[in-house]
Amino acid sequence: MGSTWVTDLSPLASLTALTKLGLRITDLSGLDLTVLSRLTSLNSLDLAHATSVDLESLSGVRELTELNLLGATIVGDLSPLANHTFLRHLNLAGLGLWRLEAVPRSVLGSLQNISLRGNLITEIRPLLSNGGELRRVNLEFNPWLSRSAVEVDIPALMARGRRSDL
Repeated sequence: MGSTWVTDLSPLASLTALTKLGLRITDLSGLDLTVLSRLTSLNSLDLAHATSVDLESLSGVRELTELNLLGATIVGDLSPLANHTFLRHLNLAGLGLWRLEAVPRSVLGSLQNISLRGNLITEIRPLLSNGGELRRVNLEFNPWLSRSAVEVDIPALMARGRRSDL
C-alpha cells in the first residue's frame, strides 16, 4: 500500500504468511498497529513518509529484520526499537536526528545496514561499538558531522571492513 487512506488494518490479521508490508505515505493516526503482531512471518515493514508512527505499538512485531522509517513522522522517540533485536536493516534517513544515542544500543549492535542520510548527526562513535555486524553506513547529507567523526571515527569503521557512504 502506498499513499492510501487506510482506516482499518484488522483485515490483514489473517495474512499470517505475509513477509513484507508497505504503508508508505500513510497517516497511521487512529490505526491499531498492534494488529501487525499477528503477522508472524512479517519481517519487512516500510513506513517511509508515514505520519503518526507510534513505534510502541509495533513492539509485538518481533520478527522484523528490516524497517524503513525514511522521512516518517514519529510519535515519541526511538526507544521502542529496543524490542527489535532481530533488525538487520534500518532506515532512519530524514528524521532530523541530532544524536545517534537516540537509537537504542541493542539495535545498533545487531544491524548490518543503517541509513542516517539527511539528518543532523554530529558524532558517530556509537557505531564503533557495533558487535561486528555492521556492513553499510550511509551518512550522506549530515552537514554537522564533527571533525573527529570525519577524521577518526569514519576511518576506524572503514578499517574494520565496513563501507561508509559519505
